[in-house]
Amino acid sequence: MRYPPSAGSSKKSSQDLELLRNEVNQAFDKLDASKASFIEHDDAKEKMPDYKARIRKNY
Repeated sequence: MRYPPSAGSSKKSSQDLELLRNEVNQAFDKLDASKASFIEHDDAKEKMPDYKARIRKNY
């Protein structure tokens, strides 16, 4: 799955849009290759405090 080229005018620069397009394409490539998965919003909210604590512990 590929993100389509941008259409119309935008306040973002074309370089910013290209970077975003590449990130979206990489995310879908990982998903298509079964190297990534989506997580439900409520599950993510429950795990966020532990995730933040681990990040803060390492810095």
